[in-house]
Amino acid sequence: MVILACQEIEALLDFSAATNAIKQDHISTNKGKVNTPPVGHITFSEQADYHIKYRHMKGDAYFVIKVATGFPKSSERNLPNGNEIPLLLSAETGALKA
Repeated sequence: MVILACQEIEALLDFSAATNAIKQDHISTNKGKVNTPPVGHITFSEQADYHIKYRHMKGDAYFVIKVATGFPKSSERNLPNGNEIPLLLSAETGALKA
C-alpha cells in the first residue's frame, strides 16, 4: 500500500475528470445503478460519533468503504475533530486496492 501526503494527492488530481466522475455518479445513482446501503452509525458521549458509508456501482470492478469519526472536543487536546479513511476494494476478490 502507498500512503500519500495531501500535496502529493493534489498533484495527481485531474479536477476536470473528477468533476465528470462525480456527475456520472449522480446520474447513475438517480438511475438506480448504485448500491448504497444505510449508513452505519454509533454515537458516543458528548455528541461524538463514528460512521461507515459504503457503495458499489453495478458492474464496477471496485467498491468503496469510508470510515469516519467526529469528536468535537478533540481540538481541546490539539487533535483533529474528525478522521476518516476511504478504502477502495476489489468487487471480485475483496482485496484492498487503495
